Amino acid sequence: MSVRYMTTRVISRFLPGVALVAAVLLTVAACGGGNDQASPSPVTEPAKPKAAVEIVTPQGGAEVANPVKVTMSASDFTVEPAGPVRDGAGHFHVMADVGCVPPGDPIPLETAGFNHFGKAQTEASLTLAPGKHTLCLQAGDGAHTALDLTDEITVTVAGG
Repeated sequence: MSVRYMTTRVISRFLPGVALVAAVLLTVAACGGGNDQASPSPVTEPAKPKAAVEIVTPQGGAEVANPVKVTMSASDFTVEPAGPVRDGAGHFHVMADVGCVPPGDPIPLETAGFNHFGKAQTEASLTLAPGKHTLCLQAGDGAHTALDLTDEITVTVAGG
């Protein structure tokens, strides 16, 4: 027997079986592996919302009259009275013309330009000299340590 005859005979003998196995594998793959259940997706932690503070009124660039009514809000941050330090909580401070305090530094008490709202106030009235002023709203923790939560605007107080 020649090698060619033997090769042809072996191929013709096993080819139908190989073709059948290939057809079955292709069908199973096309049907999603024969598993009716959806494959589980990887479990991921939902993104934690980023805390923020905002001066709601007055709007930046506004011309206002004394007393300047300031309305403050927070999202994903609990506004509470000064006291114990709790993660994700604290109270507001509004700095007029002195800039925001670097995070981690204490917010000065009883210093000109620093207004504390340690009773969890979200509204305040400020009296400012006529002219242009920069207001920084900054959250501080229960012990008046500056947090990295600020909003800064500029307003003009009408003369008079």
